[in-house]
Amino acid sequence: QALTRSPDVRVSDGFDPLRVLAKWNVLCIGNVYGINRLLEGFSVEEVEMARISKDALKGYLLEEALAYLIRGSGYRLLVDPRQDPASLERRGNGLVVKGRGSVHQSDVLGELDWVPAFTFPLRLFVEAKASRDKVQIGVVRNAVGVKADVNQPPLVQARGQSPQRVHRYEYVLFSTSGFSKPAQDMALAHQVSIVDLNSPAYRTLLRAINAAAIRIVDGTSDEGDDVLRER
Repeated sequence: QALTRSPDVRVSDGFDPLRVLAKWNVLCIGNVYGINRLLEGFSVEEVEMARISKDALKGYLLEEALAYLIRGSGYRLLVDPRQDPASLERRGNGLVVKGRGSVHQSDVLGELDWVPAFTFPLRLFVEAKASRDKVQIGVVRNAVGVKADVNQPPLVQARGQSPQRVHRYEYVLFSTSGFSKPAQDMALAHQVSIVDLNSPAYRTLLRAINAAAIRIVDGTSDEGDDVLRER
């Protein structure tokens, strides 16, 4: 399971590229598959993580960082269908949210710890885009459709059944390379939040993620050490 999003990870643990490195660098040293003691405490997913590409790892670390930021902003992370069997389930590609017409996977899913007065519990549906190109309007169109589907009220309940609990979902798109002008206009028109991680406010975070990915995949350390000391 994801480090930050694992149910057994304490809030105080937080996101720290050094903590991620400490766990995964072990898997990148020599023939780890022949050293059983090094694999104790690691899941199959974590072992396989040692094999993924640098770009894929950057995307994974970005999701972990966003999960930490969201959890620190007053949301509890939803990571298991048992937290809400009526609206969540596990599919082959991970945790999904049941909409009126389909199911939808989010990179991070959070529910606000407190319910705004006189309204429904608020959930945050997060999608992260870690690419070299700006997010285009098609991605925002998909976000608009997903937001509409998961916010549809449940079908009429059969007599004798308890009504399904309703949640209000907000959708936020994060991008490491910004958004095209049409994508920005579409997001504004349909109230999809967009966050440009390429801005100075998030520069240190992105550099730390990049350094961590380099150290894990390439086995180098100098660049990562320099960047992480700047945190």
